Amino acid sequence: MIAIFGLGNPGKEYERTRHNAGFLVADELARRAGASWRDKKAWQAQMAEGELDGKRVLVVKPQTFMNLSGEAVHAVFAHTQAAPAASLVVFDEADLPFGAVRFRTDGSAGGHNGMKSILEALPKGTAIARVRVGIGRPADGRIPMEDWVLGKWTADEKKTLDDAVRRAADEAERWMKNLKERGAKD
Repeated sequence: MIAIFGLGNPGKEYERTRHNAGFLVADELARRAGASWRDKKAWQAQMAEGELDGKRVLVVKPQTFMNLSGEAVHAVFAHTQAAPAASLVVFDEADLPFGAVRFRTDGSAGGHNGMKSILEALPKGTAIARVRVGIGRPADGRIPMEDWVLGKWTADEKKTLDDAVRRAADEAERWMKNLKERGAKD
């Protein structure tokens, strides 16, 4: 089974914040798969299961706060046939310009606390693919990063964000196609 984890913070107060870019991509992938969200409280997650490009996919939005995302990811791996080798994490990235989208097959957390939590929940050295959605940094360097990532996007950013979400979902589907071509199990 393929698992795609979109990272964000749960709750209405965080819905339109930069830190929730991963949730937006997860919503787009669930829409494309024709899947509905359901709560899995024991796993601290919302899940949508469907099919993309002929492959069964489990789209997951951890319902922990960002810094504890690894708890939900670990629960999914412990209770499903999903495994890191056939999994992808989507999250916001302040070190990329707003709207940029980048794919990596593995690597460090790069300062992202959600990704750090996931890597800490996995056996040391485990590779997991990721798509990073650029949220940029504040033009005013006096704005604390925590305030920036938890800040709401502007109307101008929203136009760019919609395109970035679509491109990030496209990148996730390309990754899935490559897995399929390499013969990964579903």
